[in-house]
This record gives sequence, structure tokens and C-alpha cells, in this order.
Amino acid sequence: MVAALLFLVRCQSGQESVLRRVVLLAELVEDVWRPLDAEAREKKLVITNDLHGGESIHTDPYLFRTIVQNLLSNAVEYTPAGGRVRMHASTDNGRFQFQVENTSDVMTQEDLRHLFEPFWRKDDARSNSPHSGLGLAIASECARILGMDIAAELNSQHLLRFILQPDYQLDVPSPGG
Repeated sequence: MVAALLFLVRCQSGQESVLRRVVLLAELVEDVWRPLDAEAREKKLVITNDLHGGESIHTDPYLFRTIVQNLLSNAVEYTPAGGRVRMHASTDNGRFQFQVENTSDVMTQEDLRHLFEPFWRKDDARSNSPHSGLGLAIASECARILGMDIAAELNSQHLLRFILQPDYQLDVPSPGG
């Protein structure tokens, strides 16, 4: 927890450097997913990875990986047994977007405004978790440093969706080209 707090403070104070390069999304997501796969299988989660290998983004690999790692780790931890997790990336009119969506049987619309606050944990869902309540705050700070917006939505089917997109237009190659 101390390391996470120090990283969060470095991000907030502008001390975390940004080194941009091309990041292949499917490769990064697959690498982040690997250590989470056993827990997802144990919980019988339905996993959908819509990344096809051609999507890439010019960003800082470490900071972007930190965001993806927090989103996927939370999805596996808090999705109820038998629920689903989906990873998706798209580019629409030069506007890149990465999404992680998971079933949530405890989140409410009111909770969404607290998700990115440091140490916020929903009592029922997070009281016995090894998570510290810093992951989404760190993801939010990493997104800010990268010039990206991160938001959460909850739909009527109890699907919690995290949407990460640059707050500027990108020239992102389309899949296969």
C-alpha cells in the first residue's frame, strides 16, 4: 500500500515521467490478463476479449499498463461468480477508446461518483478484499498524465463499464492496417 501511495503522490505532483511509444493493445492486455486468468476461471467468469491484434496507441507503456491492470484486476475481483468481463477497443473518426466492462451486482449510480476517490470502497463488495481502494485513483491519475479521460457507467443490466479515451484526437492505425 505504501508503494501505491507513493506512486499516486508522484503522479499527482507531476514527478512521474511520460515516455511515449507505440503500444500494441492486444499484446499488453494479454500480458496483463495472464496472472488474472486462473482466478477468472475459478469464478467461472465469461471472458470476451475483442482486441484483434492490430490496435495500437502511442502512449507511455508503463502508465497505460497500470491503468489496464487496475481495471482488469478490479473486474476479476468484483465480478460475481458466473458473471462476465469484456475488453474492447475501437476507433471512431480518429477517436480511440478502450473499454473494460463487467457484471456488477452491487454497484449503484450513486457509487459511480466515488469510484476514483482514493481509499473509497463500497462496504459490502470491498470489505474482505485485498484491494486497498487506491487502484482506480491511480488509474485516474495515470489517465490524466497521459491526456486521457477515464469514466465509469452502469447500465440497467448491471454492467459496469470503464471507458478510457484520449481527450484529443489520435491518428491510430485501424486493425490490419
